[in-house]
Amino acid sequence: MDPLASLPSSQNHMAAGFSHEAQRLSYRGMQVELALSDNQGRSVRLNFSHEQLNYNRTYTAAGVIASDIPPGRNGDRAGHAAFTNSVYQAGLVHEEQSLSAERTTIEVEGDISLLQDYFSAESTAQRVFDFITGLGKGIEAGTEAFGSFVDEITSGMRQGFAEASDMLGGLAEISHRTHDLLEDMLTRFRETGTHVSVEDLIGSDANGEDA
Repeated sequence: MDPLASLPSSQNHMAAGFSHEAQRLSYRGMQVELALSDNQGRSVRLNFSHEQLNYNRTYTAAGVIASDIPPGRNGDRAGHAAFTNSVYQAGLVHEEQSLSAERTTIEVEGDISLLQDYFSAESTAQRVFDFITGLGKGIEAGTEAFGSFVDEITSGMRQGFAEASDMLGGLAEISHRTHDLLEDMLTRFRETGTHVSVEDLIGSDANGEDA
């Protein structure tokens, strides 16, 4: 006996799905304090803070699939093959966009010219150079290990500037100047294996141009 003969005239099938994303609130904050003074009696204090707030609301999706399967014809399965033509789908999606806000605060007290000197391209390049080359203390100049070390810190410096440019949507002219100085300083460091100062580098370049 064909088991299909016992089926009712039609079969109704329904499946439903639902997904929901809850609200989420995230906050990031950064604060930097810098105090400087020099032997000329100048002093300055810088307070920098940056806050970022992100708020995601909701995303809801619901769907229903229903089918009406017709009976077999004369005990065969031909009629059941037609169920693909009797599938109904309905869906609902609701989404609300995220909101974000940022705030940056800079407060300066004292002699601002000291800050200008500290953050100049020359001073910044010297600080970065001294730090990254100091990581290779003990590596003998002129060796393969020294060359690999200079390659590594040069690549890291370039990557740092590239990431800053992507994050900020570009760099100011002073940052490009800092980058160029670092490139020249690291090239000189590779050639000589000795400490390089910005003043000596700029002085030698000026003398070369005069010649």
